[in-house]
Amino acid sequence: MYGFCSMKEPNSALPRYILINWVGEDVPDARKCSCASHVATVAEFFQGVDIIINASSVEDMDPSAVGQRLSNGLVAVASPVLNRLRLKDEEQAENVGTKYQKTNAEVEMKKINREEFWEQAKREEELRKEAERKKLAEERQRFEEERMELEKKEQEDRERRYREKEEQIEEHRKKLQEEEEAWEKIRNQTLIMDLLSLSADSGEL
Repeated sequence: MYGFCSMKEPNSALPRYILINWVGEDVPDARKCSCASHVATVAEFFQGVDIIINASSVEDMDPSAVGQRLSNGLVAVASPVLNRLRLKDEEQAENVGTKYQKTNAEVEMKKINREEFWEQAKREEELRKEAERKKLAEERQRFEEERMELEKKEQEDRERRYREKEEQIEEHRKKLQEEEEAWEKIRNQTLIMDLLSLSADSGEL
């Protein structure tokens, strides 16, 4: 993180401008070196930085200590790392005997954004998978409900056809019984007629 502030000395008419480069104590050394390469670019942006304070604790930014540095004329002095980086930019030459490469702030931000992008993509992928699992479970439940409903309907259709068959059988049985009774009645009537006919013949004799 960076802080930009001003401090007015008692014997000076104009304020002095201070750039604070804050890097926490627990930050790895490699990360500190990478962040240090950005300080020169930030200082150039403000144009008028009198002193750069590299701080990792509140004590490093004590106003009295900062005022002492201003009084001693320690102004516009960066760390040795920043000086080497500035010379490298000005001379456009490679640093012989080292593989160190300056970390560009814009590139670093893109890297961070890329990492955030992949983290976001990972979270979205997990959400997508969870949504798919939920959708699959809902489809499975809906399929099971439809299957049970279909089985219920088929069972009702079978029972309906069974009742209709039973009714048809009963109607056919009744019809046969009625026909049998009709034939029995006809036979009885025929028998009676025959008996009457015989009786009449016997009377004539």
